[in-house]
Amino acid sequence: MTVIDNNILRNEAEIRFRIDRFRQAGEQIALPEIALFEMTKHPTAWPDTTRRSLQLIAQCPDALVMTHSTKRMGLAEENTGEPTRSVISEQSTARVRAILRDISAGSGDEIDALFRAVAFYRDEMDYEGHARNSHDMLSRLAKLAEPSLHPKYVNQISKELAASDRSSFRRLLVQALPASQHRDAMVRRSVPFWIAQRLTDVPSVSTLFAMAVGAIAFEWTIRRGVATARPERVGNDIIDIEYAIAGIWIGGFVSNDTKSRARYQDLQVLGSAIWPDHASWLMRADAIEPR
Repeated sequence: MTVIDNNILRNEAEIRFRIDRFRQAGEQIALPEIALFEMTKHPTAWPDTTRRSLQLIAQCPDALVMTHSTKRMGLAEENTGEPTRSVISEQSTARVRAILRDISAGSGDEIDALFRAVAFYRDEMDYEGHARNSHDMLSRLAKLAEPSLHPKYVNQISKELAASDRSSFRRLLVQALPASQHRDAMVRRSVPFWIAQRLTDVPSVSTLFAMAVGAIAFEWTIRRGVATARPERVGNDIIDIEYAIAGIWIGGFVSNDTKSRARYQDLQVLGSAIWPDHASWLMRADAIEPR
């Protein structure tokens, strides 16, 4: 199974390849629930956008599975103390497959089905609110990160990032984002200590999400752009986390977005440093470009 980015859905060569893989070997395509959010964020054009995005995969609905949002998985972890085992959402998978069958059959009912299926995501994930909240959160984190960054070091890493070299940046993240920091942050949010400890002892969605947000905050600080960045751009960076975490759990990620693939790899490196006993699981599949 492989997670695909929303931008891959209209890539005919890649989707046909993935459908063939499913028919020959049963290997499915996974799509995070956040993809429905991306497809439906335009207030009026979303039905047509969504239908066009799903037309190719509608040729084989059973090839597609949907993954839970990190918010839902993280809340479940913090309520139970049990790290996420499966990221697959059976409810969302059944709902989207039904839409794909409508699209494939050309029944004329797909727009109504689309509306019913995505109403939840549009209401829960309010795009403008999501972008605004993401920008505010990263602005606060960037201010916290800034004192720990020496100007000379920042300039050097900034040059390396501009040259697509993330090695020094990743070493910084490993030093600056220890597991204990994520554990203590959960405790401050009233998560019981034993749960917070459990969720940082082994790979968990809660800790990976916190690491990913911290990494983005450091990158924005180093690039010195968060104060003037549009909320929508920052919101898109947070959306990248949804794909990265789903890809790590499932074992593979396909995207034509260089930045999204880099964020996936950042998390692999960070996770392997925090949980060396799980490094082989975290690093078992890379983020790749489509055909």
